[in-house]
Amino acid sequence: MNKIKRSNNNLLSIIAILIVLTQLLIIFYVKYKIQNLPLGNFRLSYIGNLLNLVFSSVFIIGLIINMFVQSRITNRAILTYIVVMSIFLLAGIINSFIKFPMPRLYMFEHQFRDVLTGFLFSAYQFVNFLFLSVIWLNIMGRYSLLFLNASANAVIIIVFFFILAFIYVNQSKPENKITNNKDKVAVVLGAAVWSNNSPSPMLASRVEKAYQLYKNGYVQKIQLTGGNAPGELSEAEVGYLYLKQRGVDIRDLWIEKKTTNTAEQVRYVKEEIINKKKFGNIVFVSNAYHLTRIHEICSFYNINAGIEPSGIDLSFDKNIYYKLRESVALLVFWFFAL
Repeated sequence: MNKIKRSNNNLLSIIAILIVLTQLLIIFYVKYKIQNLPLGNFRLSYIGNLLNLVFSSVFIIGLIINMFVQSRITNRAILTYIVVMSIFLLAGIINSFIKFPMPRLYMFEHQFRDVLTGFLFSAYQFVNFLFLSVIWLNIMGRYSLLFLNASANAVIIIVFFFILAFIYVNQSKPENKITNNKDKVAVVLGAAVWSNNSPSPMLASRVEKAYQLYKNGYVQKIQLTGGNAPGELSEAEVGYLYLKQRGVDIRDLWIEKKTTNTAEQVRYVKEEIINKKKFGNIVFVSNAYHLTRIHEICSFYNINAGIEPSGIDLSFDKNIYYKLRESVALLVFWFFAL
């Protein structure tokens, strides 16, 4: 009976190994598909891809070792983890590619659809960490309160990487490459629009920085990006009106008003400005706390661009808040390119 039980357990472990390997390949594919990039752009050296590979490798090694040690993990538990992981991953992928009708709600200054997609992928990663912890705790013979300890370990792993991301956001200083090269384009990343279609201080500071670059001859064109919340002009349109009032030649202003997040805006720059319009000298303009993530997304796209901070001064508490939010967004981008 014990031999039959171990044989069944080993069979499920082999199936789990194949599923984990398949999920890794799917994630690699989806990350580039979501951003409309060919798989030829894949680089294993990219931080996010390395993280995906390392965790999947540790998971697979644990499953292999688990086949040769005494296991307190039931077949039902293994099946449950596999099914729940697969459901969250599949739901995240479906929500990424199929635009189901959803309320146009905003959470954390992002559309509800984007927040939901991030939640689904993050839930997959949490269950992944949970299952990973269960496997390795079993290998180490720590059977007492196995699920509770594994849950605590999964939370610790998330907190650890969140702290690393926060340190990275706080310490990383992307190099600016501002010169008066010919045909340089300042790309203003969208920010909130306030009532009566007035720019928020964040958006105003970004647009004003682009204006200063334009006025001083560092850029020849300004690309305004960003969609809109219900009942408002788009972020790009508000920025356009601001610059028009400042006397910028409207022939030097470009508008894009469909994107809703930073990754989409960088993708737009790659596809429309670099690939189609053949402008290679790009300067992204945003707030200082945002620059590290812009740099990471540009690295994912193989875009060599300048990054210029706006001149706004944030209070200590607001600066910490935005850096904490950026840390979460950076982790989600590293793991899933969202």
